[in-house]
Amino acid sequence: MERSLQEQTAILGSMTIGGSVVVIENPAGLLQVCLDAGAKRVLIPIASAGKIATIPPDLFSKFQISFYEDPIDAVYALI
Repeated sequence: MERSLQEQTAILGSMTIGGSVVVIENPAGLLQVCLDAGAKRVLIPIASAGKIATIPPDLFSKFQISFYEDPIDAVYALI
């Protein structure tokens, strides 16, 4: 695509062998790791949107959060 990737971005989630994106079980813990690593923008699977309420507001507010439906969607969100 010949475009630069955005720095300080983390993509959370994993994918099954069939291509489905898996729900994140501990988003607060993963966001803490992202914060410690210096991330400012985080992409989260839309399948995990229901877990957002489990993230402390002070941690959630430290990031620019975007959602993605599938890995291709995540790639386009990076550029």
